[in-house]
Amino acid sequence: EYLVPRDENFVVATYFETSEAPEFSNVATVATLSSTFNSSNFHCNASNAVDSRKDAYWGDCSLVAMTKEESNPSLTVDLTHHAKIWSIEVWAPMRKCDSIRYMGKTCTEMEVSEKTPLVITILYDDEQQGFQELEVARYVFTDKRPVYSWDRIQMEGSSVQVQLRGQFRTLAVTEVFVFSQSSNLSMCSHSCKGECVCARRGEESCAQKVCECGPDTVGDTCSDNMRRSWIHLPQIGMTATKRQFNASLFQELKGLINTNQAVSGTSDVCNVSAKVFVEGGNIGMGGRGAGFASTLHFVSGYLSKAFAVHKPFIFSGRLNYAINKHCDQQDKLGDFECYFQPFSGCAELKDMFYKKWKPPVSRQGNNRCAIGRYCNDLGHFNLVGPPGLMANKGTFWMRAALVEFLMRLNSRTEGLIDLGKIKRDIGFKHPIIGVHVRHGDACHTTERKGRCKGLEGYLPAIKTMSEKYNITRVYLATDDQEVIKESKKYRHLYEFITYSFNRTMMESDKLIERRTDLYVKNSMTAHHLMLSTLIDTLLLRDSDVLVAHLLSNMSRLALELSAAQKLYIPPFISMDGPWCHHWKMCPR
Repeated sequence: EYLVPRDENFVVATYFETSEAPEFSNVATVATLSSTFNSSNFHCNASNAVDSRKDAYWGDCSLVAMTKEESNPSLTVDLTHHAKIWSIEVWAPMRKCDSIRYMGKTCTEMEVSEKTPLVITILYDDEQQGFQELEVARYVFTDKRPVYSWDRIQMEGSSVQVQLRGQFRTLAVTEVFVFSQSSNLSMCSHSCKGECVCARRGEESCAQKVCECGPDTVGDTCSDNMRRSWIHLPQIGMTATKRQFNASLFQELKGLINTNQAVSGTSDVCNVSAKVFVEGGNIGMGGRGAGFASTLHFVSGYLSKAFAVHKPFIFSGRLNYAINKHCDQQDKLGDFECYFQPFSGCAELKDMFYKKWKPPVSRQGNNRCAIGRYCNDLGHFNLVGPPGLMANKGTFWMRAALVEFLMRLNSRTEGLIDLGKIKRDIGFKHPIIGVHVRHGDACHTTERKGRCKGLEGYLPAIKTMSEKYNITRVYLATDDQEVIKESKKYRHLYEFITYSFNRTMMESDKLIERRTDLYVKNSMTAHHLMLSTLIDTLLLRDSDVLVAHLLSNMSRLALELSAAQKLYIPPFISMDGPWCHHWKMCPR
């Protein structure tokens, strides 16, 4: 066996920044299995590996291509033509045990190891040799990955074989993508699951077509659905995902939000209370908030409703993280404005409604949500942008703009954090993988109880990101000091970087909002908790790619802020489910 060597001088950072990177098309066409596994209802047909439906669990024969148990099972994928191959991706079925939707299910998966490697081979039908199939190159994987990605190949081939070596083995694949640089019109129509449009709109002779996606779908072939996909791996250069995000349209949306919120303070709407949208209810004990990111997402729902009715949103409620000595000294006890810029320019009205706020009375005692219908009414989180192109972008695009608006730090908080100094001190440099390992109360509460993994469980995802984008530096955001200690075992593989703070304040078997010891006006604990949460979130935002927990609101917030800042959806792998458009969990 042999490996095709990687180009160690390949500088990936330039591909995150350049606008000159090429478009790629998927040239995989017809697939053939060495044998086909049959379930009671379905045949796990080879065609499932080339239908662009990659989000599937082990055993789902309507979506997975699977062989019978045999020696050296294989899948061969023909290409549309003799193509110069840039990347080959073999997507493994997801494990049901990783989803809260299938709690209690076993972790069935395809076993890949040094003894039973997964081998990808590029083949070429040589016309001069009587169309004899010749082996061009081979790549061998000796450990498990969510996606087996061989990149920066730049070799010609006519087919690709995927083989799982060993006796009594079962090969299971949800999708095989073979990416080649787009060079003709037919490649787009074969590859694109959205709409093929002229690369330069208005051209009479459409020299090149590109793949345009529908609402909440992204990627080189528009096969990544933000409401369903756990993984988004755009080809290097991010050309398609940058174009699909539409930076200028997004900036226009941000301008509309600013205008609606009367941030300049000059709007006449701020003179009449009937012309503003006021809400003071909040999730968490006493209606003062839950975890920070959950709370921010919940409040962003109010901003959605206000934007839809063209009224400035005023939040008159309380934020538990701001109930601390620091905020009391700023005369901002319990107020978002202790850390963030005002949500609207209607300062006088905000102060009036803020003083009138009263905590909700719950008939169920210290219930997690004591504010009535808004706890379960999630419809307003589906609101999208104004009719036309903005509405066609979908919910992720809209929510990214809304949460970025709410997350505007005030100058005092920016000075306290000094993110630039922190980056210099810890060695935060690009390119870098951001990894969020959520433990803390998540290991002991809600549906996530007992589902926490050590850092070893994240390595397959980290390896996938590292090899696809040629990155070895990792920013590790975690509330668990033991995870940081564990990272030392892998320092021969990756350069792990962390921000140092007192993580013992995270140790508890209670939900964070039930930690009444944290939110006390003569204590600084909640203040330190707030700053450490902001720092980890912002450093994840600034990472080039993400390995995240999208069941966790903090991971979702980091992904949304990252897209809003970069003006494209960055590569990500979620450990436990897809992105969710509201503050609760979206099991899938």
